[in-house]
Amino acid sequence: MDRREELERWIASSRLTQKRLKLILLAGGVISLGLFAVSRGAGGIGIVIVAFIAAAGFWITNGHIGEWEAKLYKLDHPEKPSTATRKRRYEAD
Repeated sequence: MDRREELERWIASSRLTQKRLKLILLAGGVISLGLFAVSRGAGGIGIVIVAFIAAAGFWITNGHIGEWEAKLYKLDHPEKPSTATRKRRYEAD
């Protein structure tokens, strides 16, 4: 399999994971708000848990997507080999 196709597949999979995470967090938020109306302590804990999962989930998936997009960029823009010779630190010019 081509490296580009593999990276694009991983990116698409992570974006799908983010969409699923949004739906799960929305449901969790609604449940936590309902629970907050009944019991402020339990609802508050639920809201904190949902917020933590949201922050961690999107931070991790965005990190992966960013890394893979950087790899795709490097595939599209390979570095040109340097033609200049570099002098060592203590050599005279």
